[in-house]
Amino acid sequence: MASSPLEYTKKVIVIGDSAVGKTSFIARVTEGRFISDHKATIGVDCAVKSIKRGESTTIRLALWDIGGQEAFRGLMPQFARGSSGIIIVCDVTRKATVDAVRIWKNEADKVLTKLPPCILLVNKFDLPKHIHSVSIEELDTLTEECKLSGWFQTSVKENVNLQVSLEDLSDLMVQFDEGSLQDNDTITTLQRQYHAEKRNCMCD
Repeated sequence: MASSPLEYTKKVIVIGDSAVGKTSFIARVTEGRFISDHKATIGVDCAVKSIKRGESTTIRLALWDIGGQEAFRGLMPQFARGSSGIIIVCDVTRKATVDAVRIWKNEADKVLTKLPPCILLVNKFDLPKHIHSVSIEELDTLTEECKLSGWFQTSVKENVNLQVSLEDLSDLMVQFDEGSLQDNDTITTLQRQYHAEKRNCMCD
């Protein structure tokens, strides 16, 4: 007998510095389009993405895009509460945005008493390596220090590792909400590389 369909709705906040590609990421995964030139998010925006897992499970992700300017960090307490997952986005060519990951994670930790799975999308990996501002080893260290669930080498422009990052995060959120994951430091590291079939995530 076929199993009954299951549907979950999960709130996910998408945070990180301005101009790292958060809004473009959400447009790519929800609308299938790449925004090459857009204005910075003013305040907060939201879009929904459905993820199919297996034959009978659908996870509806409410992706909340919080403006990356420092002035909007004060919105975190209002919009982060009740989140089942966190996505932090940075730009591999801008070291300051990578360093800011610690700040964004710390801000989220202050608001969320039960820390949900958190992944890091390191965007713009399609750009030449000689302008990358951070090494793989440094990103591994950052992931460990911030107790992230994992990190992905991504390109919003080329649509690389976006869908799979959401699939992994969805699986982790379901496990976390069911109590099979206690917190982020229980998740095992797996390497995720920059090509269509792999990604960087700490998941089973």
